[in-house]
Amino acid sequence: MINDDTIKKLENLTPRLPIVPETQAVTSYPIRGGGCEGYGLWRDDAVAVQRFRIYKGTKFPSQTYDAREWLIVYDGLLRITIKGGTEEIIDVVPAEHVCLEFNTSHMIEALEDTWGVRVTVPRRS
Repeated sequence: MINDDTIKKLENLTPRLPIVPETQAVTSYPIRGGGCEGYGLWRDDAVAVQRFRIYKGTKFPSQTYDAREWLIVYDGLLRITIKGGTEEIIDVVPAEHVCLEFNTSHMIEALEDTWGVRVTVPRRS
């Protein structure tokens, strides 16, 4: 069951979670209001690629990664809220994408059942 304690634990773990699960792995994330599945397509030290499905109504808590992240939607509708000096809201529709820069705090909400591809490139020393 997802409750506020579970969400708080996820928020605390997020900076330590791998950006994308192992290749060929299917990972389910139960999230308040819905959930999502991630299908690992490719992962090495330089890049990770994941196909995802996020269910309508799913709202991911604020998250930040030390990586550049592209979210490409091919079916459905995502709303990305970027936190910073000012708040920016971006709706990502099929055939469009959003690029989140390193350490960009953002929240994700699925306004429809959504399929997409996520590409992450960690910061290089």
